[in-house]
Amino acid sequence: MIFFFFYTCSLAALACLSGCGGGHFSPGKSGQVGKVTLFGNVGVSTNQKVFRKGNLEFLSLGRNRDEVEALLGTPEKLISKDGILVDWEYRLAIYDEVTQVVFKWSRVILTFETGLCSNVLVDLQQPPTPDDIQPLQLD
Repeated sequence: MIFFFFYTCSLAALACLSGCGGGHFSPGKSGQVGKVTLFGNVGVSTNQKVFRKGNLEFLSLGRNRDEVEALLGTPEKLISKDGILVDWEYRLAIYDEVTQVVFKWSRVILTFETGLCSNVLVDLQQPPTPDDIQPLQLD
């Protein structure tokens, strides 16, 4: 019994010390210099915050509007569906842990129900290139 307790505590401590890495990791394939933190800056010369996708989804759920606004800032769009459900839309730089790429223009929609965040939708996107922008055709 004591051996099992000691073994479990040792594994938990080892996982925390080696797996977390102090909350930092190298962005790897993203080609960016610097570190991505839980919520922090990428590179040395940029002021753009980069959010980890998994952390953003996990930590936003259940938060009230003031907490989310303190974390992410003022939303770019507010959409009220019926007065009870409210969507906040952001354009943020998101680090996707699966692909190890920073998507610099991702759309994040947070749905609030009765004042608390009940859903997080992250649509990973890169900024449009000039080739993607089509001129308006006036007929």
